[in-house]
Amino acid sequence: MNECLNNEPNYITYYNSIQMCLPLGLGYEITPTDELLSFLEAIKGVDPSKYMVRKETRGRKGHNRIDLLRAELFAYMKLGHPTLRELEYQCRRNLDFMFLTKELCPSGKAFERLEKSYLKASIEDIFYDISAHIGSLMGARTDIQYIDGTKIEAYANKYSFVYRNRILTNRLSMCLKITESVRNLNIRYGYSYPETELYCAQEIGYITQYLLEQILSTETELVYGKGHRKAQIQRDYETFLAYYARLVEYEYWLDVIGDNRKSCTKTNHDATMSALKIDYYNNSGIKTPAYNVQIGVSDGVIMNAGVFQNPGDTTTFTDFMDRHYAHYGNIHCILWLMQDTEDLGTTFSA
Repeated sequence: MNECLNNEPNYITYYNSIQMCLPLGLGYEITPTDELLSFLEAIKGVDPSKYMVRKETRGRKGHNRIDLLRAELFAYMKLGHPTLRELEYQCRRNLDFMFLTKELCPSGKAFERLEKSYLKASIEDIFYDISAHIGSLMGARTDIQYIDGTKIEAYANKYSFVYRNRILTNRLSMCLKITESVRNLNIRYGYSYPETELYCAQEIGYITQYLLEQILSTETELVYGKGHRKAQIQRDYETFLAYYARLVEYEYWLDVIGDNRKSCTKTNHDATMSALKIDYYNNSGIKTPAYNVQIGVSDGVIMNAGVFQNPGDTTTFTDFMDRHYAHYGNIHCILWLMQDTEDLGTTFSA
């Protein structure tokens, strides 16, 4: 038997290329119940061009802004709050997004230009227009709403909370000490600074700055550490400097918290400390940073939604109804239902 002298490589064993097999699937079948068709049906009655700013473009023609807006709205429905990179990835890999953008695969910069330069309306206004269109298709009554809400925990440090009442109490206690220090300062140096119940950081800052100027003008040596005796004016300067720093901090957090809520967190200024239904600390009473989400439903359609900082539903009801009235213009039936609910509650309690 002759020996085989064929030294060619084995093309079957070392074959590493990728090739599609026949028959090729050249079409993408969309079922009648696909969520993409439901999305397109929902926005069919909404004119996306009214949300766009008319601008002249020169040079190379860009992407269709209507298609970009539809893709971004669909991404908000599917992904929640996607980033620009996620939008770019979905347009390159996801067939639903490729269908909406006509397979042009826009980049993240294209969506950024859409949001910053061409989109003049907010997502909130577009949401109300789409909800109104869906409600008209389903025959929903916009003058009647069933309102309910829940608290969603915020991504913040649970132990970095700041309470407004605690700041006010500490500031009032410190103002008593400031009044005593101002009185001693007037007696000691013959100044005439006013004594009040409350002080702002700017007033104490003026006193601190004047004391520093007196130290510099008299060439008083500032000493620190053991074995050194501080001059009286240096002691007064450091005392009022500490008052000034604390008042600046108090005023900063009072401005962050505002007048409509009582607390916030240092890592997330928008979140408010609230008592959630689920307590991770075994009913210890520890509050958690959260947001108050309110939703108004009419005949199964979400017609109104809002995210608030106030943990109480009674404090957010007025703002929630103002949003409804601004977009739909009817509120009398809601008040009538509230009156009926109160009457029913009185009957049941009796």
